[in-house]
Amino acid sequence: MADFYRGLLGREAARDWATGVLAAPSSADTVKANALLVLDRLGEKPLADSQLAGQDLRGASLSGGDFHRADLHDADLSDARLGRATLAGANLSGAKLRKANLNEANLTGADLSGADLSGARLLGADLRETRLAGSKWRRAALIGARLEESAFAAVDTLGAALPGTDAEPQLSLWFGAG
Repeated sequence: MADFYRGLLGREAARDWATGVLAAPSSADTVKANALLVLDRLGEKPLADSQLAGQDLRGASLSGGDFHRADLHDADLSDARLGRATLAGANLSGAKLRKANLNEANLTGADLSGADLSGARLLGADLRETRLAGSKWRRAALIGARLEESAFAAVDTLGAALPGTDAEPQLSLWFGAG
């Protein structure tokens, strides 16, 4: 479908349509998913300020993309590839980033409050000035990540490999229901 659409409109028009859809907060979910597919087929990445709140982006290949100031709150980015992506100032509050690859991503000043990053890989990521309140980082790998020393003071990091540790996850035995 995306290849047919690109062939019908031409490369430039297809790219312009897709970036316009992603910039509009009122575009339907299916239309936004198609716009991402068109950009992927064109070898292009979404632009800064994309409006992708609540989108199902599980397993998406978005490495190196520019999501500066993008609205991705409540989006499902589980298993997504976001290595070297620019997410500075992005709203990722409530997002699902379980097992996502965010290696060397720039998350400076991003809002990750309430986000679930369980099992995510953020090797060498920049998390300075990032809001983390209420987020989950269970079994996440953050070796070499740049962040404030107190960043994880009030978040769930059970089993996470954090910067400044010996890179061996914490062992926790828990017996109980739930």
